[in-house]
Amino acid sequence: MEFYIGLGIVVVLALLILVPTKLRKLRKKPEDDLDRFFEEKKEE
Repeated sequence: MEFYIGLGIVVVLALLILVPTKLRKLRKKPEDDLDRFFEEKKEE
């Protein structure tokens, strides 16, 4: 059971990282998104 929970967490994290990056690439540089993402992670 824990395996599926861990797998779900990995999939959700991948979607949270990849999907916004692909969407924002149309408007601005992906590097800006990565910087903001890591800043949010550090604050948590």
